[in-house]
Amino acid sequence: THKHGPEGEHEHTATAFTTWLNPKLAIKHARAIENALIRLLPSKKETFQKNYTVLEQDLLAIDQSIAQIVPKDQTKLLIVFTQRYGLNAQSVHWEPEELPDANMWQELELLLTKYPAKWMIWENEPLKETTEKLRTLGVESIVFNPCGNTPNEGDYLSVMQQNVENLKKVFHPNNSINTLGAGRFHSGSFR
Repeated sequence: THKHGPEGEHEHTATAFTTWLNPKLAIKHARAIENALIRLLPSKKETFQKNYTVLEQDLLAIDQSIAQIVPKDQTKLLIVFTQRYGLNAQSVHWEPEELPDANMWQELELLLTKYPAKWMIWENEPLKETTEKLRTLGVESIVFNPCGNTPNEGDYLSVMQQNVENLKKVFHPNNSINTLGAGRFHSGSFR
């Protein structure tokens, strides 16, 4: 429970899991968690510090991998999930498990006239019907899973490493860079 000024106390019931899409923010979160755990269990301080150091190195490696993949040329528009890597960011708010309605397709077609994207990045595997229709518009799909929950296999780091591999498809030198982003993690920008 907290407050933002005169409107009084309130709480947010949903979890903002997408801040972890920026490894630099994930490192800050991990540091805060490490400090809280040390306060709760001071006898385990050395273990928490050691584990934090390993996690920080892993997150920095993921951050570096993504930074090496994405283009530095800002004349190429990227509509995607984060501004962490100095990219222009816009998005469509489509859910992977829902078929977009006629209005959403019309809005996308209009957007494509202004921003001729060749890729759409999703938070999860989209419906087959959606990917097929996107292909008719010349747009391919990839997944960048924000890992907002415990994955069925692996852990947060293995999911992020798979995301890095998926991004390589988009940013391969032979591909067009213009990209769309879709899903809940696009409702804000994370720096």
